[in-house]
Amino acid sequence: MKSWIWMIGLVATVGIASGAPDGSIVKPLISPTAQSSSGSNSVAGPHGTVLVEKHGKRQEFAVQIKNLGQPADGLGVFLGDTPSISDGAVFVKVLAAKGATNGNWSLILKNTNGGAVPFLGGVLDVNELVGKFVFIADSANNVSLRALITPLVVRPTSLSYSKLVHLTVPQPAPSPRASGLIRTRYNGVTGGSLLEVRVRRLAAGNTYCCVFTWSSTPPTTVDCSGGNDNFQGQGVVRFDTKKGEDLPGGLATGVTTIEDLAGMNIFVVDPFGMVHLQGTIPSAPRRSVTGRSSTAATVADF
Repeated sequence: MKSWIWMIGLVATVGIASGAPDGSIVKPLISPTAQSSSGSNSVAGPHGTVLVEKHGKRQEFAVQIKNLGQPADGLGVFLGDTPSISDGAVFVKVLAAKGATNGNWSLILKNTNGGAVPFLGGVLDVNELVGKFVFIADSANNVSLRALITPLVVRPTSLSYSKLVHLTVPQPAPSPRASGLIRTRYNGVTGGSLLEVRVRRLAAGNTYCCVFTWSSTPPTTVDCSGGNDNFQGQGVVRFDTKKGEDLPGGLATGVTTIEDLAGMNIFVVDPFGMVHLQGTIPSAPRRSVTGRSSTAATVADF
């Protein structure tokens, strides 16, 4: 059980200058209900990707989905300017099921003769889609998955990275032998991000949870009631966007990759709010930590 208490912000669309560059971007489709998973071998729920690509006169917009069951009236793709489909999102086209029962769907739109990509509302350059939200929904606007399109890049592989940092024990230490780590990974080809927190040797017999916040201190009140009542001092929390899981903060605030969380603080706290381990999400290699001003927090139970 995961408790989310992040304050939702606004995401501004990005204007497109003339002569927008070639490139591509793959964004994971995120479930509005899938949060973190406890354990390293969690089963993926509905998930997928959105590809936006431009190379010379060739342009493409493609959606691929897995593990999404058949709704009563089918599924469609919508484009909107805000995280909510009810704020004037526009229907694009129906998805095609790839097999009767396997839960796989696709939509591939390509231009011809250098013209506009069909069904995208007259968009001449797919760079104009940057800042748009993509929704996968039924005819009643029930959203199963969504994504936020970010600027295209020339070499997506160059953005891939993996980092590992260790959590530290505060002083005085409630759990002197405790240790843990933060693992981050981004795949520029698939668009997938991973955030993993592992802990061990905490004082046994208690529940613990991770607090993810831009503040230098955790909230004074934290609900860790969703953890394992017989917690033995070790655990793992994972956020894996390739499985449709949202990152801390959430897609609605503009968080689309693990790099967006560089500089965020992590606190491992007990049910009474005391910190047993702490650390900071590392930045990508050769990229600076920007940080954010919000003091809101996301809480995930082990």
